[in-house]
Amino acid sequence: MQGLEILPAPASAGPARRRAWLLPVGSLLLLAVLVGGSALLYRRSLGSPLTIPGIRVGHTVLPALEPSQLESHLADELARFAEGTVRLQVGSSTLTVKRHQLGARVNVADTRTRLAATGKTGDFLRDLVDRVQARRGRLVIPIEAELDRDAALEFFTRLKEEVDRPPVPARLDLDRGLVVPAVEGRELRVYDCLAATELALGRHQSTIQLAVTRRESGSGERLKSIDIGQVLGTFTTVYSLADKDADRGHNLKVGASKLDGTILEPGATFSFNGVVGRRTEKEGYRTAPVITEGELVDGMAGGACQLSSTLFAAAFFAGLELVSSRPHTRPSSYIKMGLDAAVAYPGTDLVLKNPYPFPVAIHYKVNQGKVTVRLLGRERPYRKIVFERVIKQTIPFKTEVKPSASIPKGNRVVTQVGVPGFRCERRRLFYGKGPDPEKVEKREVIYPPTAELIREGTGPKDPAWKPPPKLAPFGDAPPEFKMSQ
Repeated sequence: MQGLEILPAPASAGPARRRAWLLPVGSLLLLAVLVGGSALLYRRSLGSPLTIPGIRVGHTVLPALEPSQLESHLADELARFAEGTVRLQVGSSTLTVKRHQLGARVNVADTRTRLAATGKTGDFLRDLVDRVQARRGRLVIPIEAELDRDAALEFFTRLKEEVDRPPVPARLDLDRGLVVPAVEGRELRVYDCLAATELALGRHQSTIQLAVTRRESGSGERLKSIDIGQVLGTFTTVYSLADKDADRGHNLKVGASKLDGTILEPGATFSFNGVVGRRTEKEGYRTAPVITEGELVDGMAGGACQLSSTLFAAAFFAGLELVSSRPHTRPSSYIKMGLDAAVAYPGTDLVLKNPYPFPVAIHYKVNQGKVTVRLLGRERPYRKIVFERVIKQTIPFKTEVKPSASIPKGNRVVTQVGVPGFRCERRRLFYGKGPDPEKVEKREVIYPPTAELIREGTGPKDPAWKPPPKLAPFGDAPPEFKMSQ
């Protein structure tokens, strides 16, 4: 037919189409082979005792290891863990301690179990991700820890002594006529701290919020209007101004600053230890002589007993209720027998109670070698209160002689003067308007004897040796003593 052009037939397209179809099929088959092979290798690895290689623990990258080899490969990391630190949050304060001080230790069994299970959970995709991350050095597994509860309990019990503080009520600055605001108290809850620590270790946390209970003491607004125009009772003791006794004088001023201006509400109980608290270097105290088991030795906050004894005597004449007090183990030089009150934190305390229907303020003055306590309030209901003390029995002291190589032979040195013991009767007589007492209180007060200690020389003769100054002997105590306010 005219107008039509006959073109040659095209080459067959069959082979090209087959090649195009075979390429994706081959890729899929290859992928299936690879996946199948990987799956086979993965299933075999699940039964292998070896850990997957590349796991990082701290600064250490582990090769494939049997569980029994893990501890030796991680020895440095385990030691670093023990020396590592955690932060303990106590309110707004932070304390940094080492893990082993806290009682935290490595749980080797759990750490071994976790490392052995990493990359072998049976979840293919999850394990695949872990293995890829391990090969890249990015898979970090923390050390599992546990708490030695006995060690932790001991740690937090010690910490409690540092953290706890009783609430300090608002008080009056009687010299400046100001109200000193109350100080909030706090108390560490030891067993709650144990639970918080175990939880934080399980979560691999480096900061632990410790459990603290706040203890408020109330507002001081009422103090501005109380009536303290009358002196209910007062007492003064003296202290040495010599340079060698400067630390004792310092302690007297530190302790008095905590007591001055304290208010006893009607019917309220006062605790010396509760107001003053722990006597530590942190609180500003220094080492000075104290009486311990009858012996005069250096101790922290020497002088606290003079503060408590002066207060006790003032309270005696003010007519306050003497709830709890204990005399010293030997008579004190600064106060008469029967009017002293020993204190030692926390066990030995002076406790008083305000029996009046009005507040009573405690006012301390420590200067020029004198400690003076005045108890202020309204006029007391008694015109006179009398102190009487009668010695019922005197108990002789013993003498103890011990050898001393530091003293030349043939010499004796008295290192502690003997003091006899006394069994006394103390009386408090309350006088109203009439000539006879309206009320009489009696109590037996006992001072045990203090042994005289003598060191007898056993050393070689030394011409340069000089005996120390002789100690002053204990003076006679009058069998009866009486005073009144």
